[in-house]
Amino acid sequence: MSQFYKVAVLGAGGVGKSDLVLRFTQNRFEEFYDPTIEDQYTHNFELDGKAVKLEILDTAGQEDFSNLLENYVSTREAYIISYSIIDFSSMEVAREIAMYILKVRGNATPVGFVGNKSDLCSDRQVEQGIFDELSKCFTYSFCIETSAKESLNVKEAFFELTRLVWKRNLDKNLAIGYSEVEVKLDSSETSEPRGKCCKQCVIY
Repeated sequence: MSQFYKVAVLGAGGVGKSDLVLRFTQNRFEEFYDPTIEDQYTHNFELDGKAVKLEILDTAGQEDFSNLLENYVSTREAYIISYSIIDFSSMEVAREIAMYILKVRGNATPVGFVGNKSDLCSDRQVEQGIFDELSKCFTYSFCIETSAKESLNVKEAFFELTRLVWKRNLDKNLAIGYSEVEVKLDSSETSEPRGKCCKQCVIY
């Protein structure tokens, strides 16, 4: 029986969220892609000897602190926060999304910071490692740069997010296939960040 989790890919418009999802679920890349309103994909794969099924929400690009973001965060349990390494403003949106997740879901939420379009590094506007410190605000997190166009580190990003869900469950003495999506958040999940943290974890 597959381990089933609901995840979302969040970020500013134009960072390549749909490209990441399509590369992972269908192993294809479209040079010209209509802006996403919202789409959902299901992908089955094997990871570390376990069957996994991810329901991946490919989100619209206007979610910064909107009603859409609230809905995305409340209906998923793990997140890829994507930005483009050639668009500085997308990094700022990614930071705001991360702080929103931290505020409403707590620091035990699995999060991956994914800098897409690494094939265009000659046009880089966002320095490598920009989210290393912010990621420490989350107990279960990682940072990686990807290229959906060149299929670089895309699978690795979704695999690592899945492993973080497993680790969270094991740390809470829960079954590995446990999902928080249908569980109402208690007060402990909405408290201020705890554990490993950094000066960037201030919530305004």
